[in-house]
Amino acid sequence: MNKFQILTFLILLIILNIQCSKKMSPTESTDNPISAPSLPASNLNLTVHISKNELNGTINYIVNELFNEGFTIEDEVSIHTTISGLIDMQTINNQINTTIPLQVEITPGGLFKSNKFKGVISVQFATSIEIFQDQLLNKTELIDYKWISKPVVKFLGMNVPIEPIANFIIKKYKTGICESIDQSIQKNFNLNSVKIAAQKFFTKPLYSTEDSIIHVFASPLELAIGPMKMTPFDLQIPVIFYFESVIAESKPQDLFNDPTFSIRPFFDNTSSFAIQSRLPIPYIEQILREQIENQTFGNGKSTFTVHKIAMSGIDKKLTIAMDLSGGYNGKMELSFDPVYEKADQKIKLENFKLKAFGGIKIKKIIFSVIKVFAQNKLKKIVEDQINSNLQNYLTNIQKMLSGTEIIPGVFMTGQLMDYEIKDIRFYNFRMYFNITSSLIMNAEVRHIDNSKLILRKS
Repeated sequence: MNKFQILTFLILLIILNIQCSKKMSPTESTDNPISAPSLPASNLNLTVHISKNELNGTINYIVNELFNEGFTIEDEVSIHTTISGLIDMQTINNQINTTIPLQVEITPGGLFKSNKFKGVISVQFATSIEIFQDQLLNKTELIDYKWISKPVVKFLGMNVPIEPIANFIIKKYKTGICESIDQSIQKNFNLNSVKIAAQKFFTKPLYSTEDSIIHVFASPLELAIGPMKMTPFDLQIPVIFYFESVIAESKPQDLFNDPTFSIRPFFDNTSSFAIQSRLPIPYIEQILREQIENQTFGNGKSTFTVHKIAMSGIDKKLTIAMDLSGGYNGKMELSFDPVYEKADQKIKLENFKLKAFGGIKIKKIIFSVIKVFAQNKLKKIVEDQINSNLQNYLTNIQKMLSGTEIIPGVFMTGQLMDYEIKDIRFYNFRMYFNITSSLIMNAEVRHIDNSKLILRKS
């Protein structure tokens, strides 16, 4: 799969450069009847800009690779071509009009096969492109031609003009020439090969943290292109990429799709990017353990030591159980409701509750000390860990949209319009929430490595 086909795929890797470096610990599992939130789909809409100079170089390369071996029509007439100048390309929606200057050598069959007709001709092809049921449908027509150097044949040592004969041959065999072009396109741009390459690419994580605990996984749903546009300066190709993505410790079984391909008649330059976080509760629990367990808090006679922490969640409630000694010997249970505050663009723990169980009656003063500790320090640790990931998300997407070279020769620009968090829920010992962003994206192709294009000779 070449770099330009996976351009939109690599955007995920850059956007989701979420930094995590903590270790998880095992925890008890129980059946949870609460269902997980639905997995949202994303669509990245970006306009790929290719300068005319870069485009002309690539088109010349492609035409030379595909057509310079010539055509043999019905084992009767051989038409050999050589590029003799710069190629011009224009687009009208999903039709590509190409003007190619060719040096043509026509060798008839039968009694005249020893004679070669030579000339230079400017040929205009129109290739329409459609996709139906994941099959690329392309049809090429020769819409016009003009002799730049009129064809001649050597006869008795002299160049004899034979333009009418050459015109007759071109008109007679133009259908065969166009069919040969379409066959070359079908062979070199097979959508099933693209699908297989995409599925293979997404079997592995797009990104992994340094400790290889948390990963970013994605699965493509559909790749589409919108109506192309040619300006005096560049070719503009709207690309629409639909996919599902997840942040988790392993690839979920439900994250698998059979990608499709399409051509869209319209294009919206605003993208909607969504990723579902499935952050393991033991991951957050371990962070608390490292900062809280076996430490003493409070002052004077109102001190207590936290010996063990256990975290769990069900539906929209997060619960933290602590084994304490000192001013209180027993267990305390705290509960919070994670809520996304759009004004601050942060997740906050609200509806705080604290209760004691499994120990002697707790004194009011020590209960107050533990409550202050839970509301301030413990709550802040959990909020900071969750929101640091969100901040990294913002930082990396803004960096990526600031003219970053995402792959050699391709630069990304754009603007993050808005983002928010939805569907915060605990399920199967994971904290689920959906991150949804609105952004505008463009890609500028400043250099194309022609050696990476999937062109194969017969």
